[in-house]
Amino acid sequence: MNEARLKQLIQYTLAVASQEDEYYEKDLGPIHFIKYVYLADMEYAKFNNGVTFTDVNWQFYHFGPWSNEVNMAIEPGLNAIYAEKKEIPSDYGNSDYIRWSLQNINDAWLSCLGLELGLTVVSALKKYVHQFKNNTAALLNFVGLHQN
Repeated sequence: MNEARLKQLIQYTLAVASQEDEYYEKDLGPIHFIKYVYLADMEYAKFNNGVTFTDVNWQFYHFGPWSNEVNMAIEPGLNAIYAEKKEIPSDYGNSDYIRWSLQNINDAWLSCLGLELGLTVVSALKKYVHQFKNNTAALLNFVGLHQN
């Protein structure tokens, strides 16, 4: 796994989401990051002989691709850019919902990060985050249909 690339991908994903028009579409939970990293990896692999951007070892379960490595990288990666973490009590069990948001984006930082990620990854993230935002059901359905 390439930790630096994974961290950058997670950070860029939240930065892209934070640029959506509606305030309620700007925050993402762990499942969103995992699926967006997967989609970026798969898009990158199309143009790089099947090699993924992050070198994450993806596993597949009921809701599609999963990686504990990605899951564990979310909080440290987002803490590094001072993203806000919200824990929302769940009405359906003991687990709270976690949502991350980013209020102030430095345009120069975002541009530099985009250059480091490259056009293929940046284009995929912008496309998919804008298409699905934080709509978990639609994102899970799409990823489930497009598993390699």
